[in-house]
Amino acid sequence: MKKTSRRGFRRFHFSSYPKRLWSLMRERPEVIVGIFVMLFIGLTLELSAVGIDHIFEKHLNHEPVPKASLWFTGTCLILAFFSSAVAWLARDAFLKLQVQPCIESSTQPKPYLVFFVSPQKILTNEDQIPTEGLLQIDDIIALERKSPKDDADFLDRTKATEHWPWSMILRGIDPHLSKLERIYLLGSGDKKSKPGSFVQLEILRRFLSAYLVAAGKKVTGSGAGQMIVTWSVPMDFENFEDVYDNLEALHGQLEEEGVKDCELCVDITGGQKPNSAAAGLFTVKSDVLIQYVQTNLPKSAGMHDVRMLDWPDKAE
Repeated sequence: MKKTSRRGFRRFHFSSYPKRLWSLMRERPEVIVGIFVMLFIGLTLELSAVGIDHIFEKHLNHEPVPKASLWFTGTCLILAFFSSAVAWLARDAFLKLQVQPCIESSTQPKPYLVFFVSPQKILTNEDQIPTEGLLQIDDIIALERKSPKDDADFLDRTKATEHWPWSMILRGIDPHLSKLERIYLLGSGDKKSKPGSFVQLEILRRFLSAYLVAAGKKVTGSGAGQMIVTWSVPMDFENFEDVYDNLEALHGQLEEEGVKDCELCVDITGGQKPNSAAAGLFTVKSDVLIQYVQTNLPKSAGMHDVRMLDWPDKAE
């Protein structure tokens, strides 16, 4: 699959700028003050340059320089110096992230979800999973596959979650069922080591399809399976660049379909820490949200809106 990156004017969504500007004025007034300080610095430097040019012109013409010109030019230079010092000392105002933490996922359900899939040890073959209805795993574990949250709670009670990390995916899907249109499953694996979770993506798709049928998203399990996309490229969840590039490629596909950034949520509960960091960076420059399912009670799903609204970027 050819990877596409967000370049040129496709990265800019001008229609969202008024909303972002108003949010910036309301939530980050220090940034607005900083912008005016920078404009003031530019103005004083421009006036200083005009004054110096006027002084040199008078000298070249052997004409006396008015004291007012000297005072004006000197004052502009001093103001430019001190305002520049203020801007430098307060530069952190331009380097902070704006974060809206812990939005309950149920309050803002998203139609497009992305999950990093961790491998599980209970199901090893698609044939073990019926396309619809009850899934009997052993004498103790039987999942009705009607409510993702109910089954996740059941797995917790039976202590099966130690070998079943997919219960977190169930919890991550549940708040979004009302608006859900598509799920993307990203798996780990490479040729040099263990196959990881990539070889289990089809098993997971078959497993999840019954929940979409129960939620009324599709009539049949096969139809529900079409709402679940298994990403065709296995990736190294500990390779920051690999994960980031694949997220960019996925995002490019959604952009071509006309999907808005605000409709997409990337769940970072599964996988490794580097893939979570890559997903966080991926969402910083857009309206895409990240989601994390608590590992402790009440194990609810919460989203975070993290974005860089301020420039220049910190490059230290």
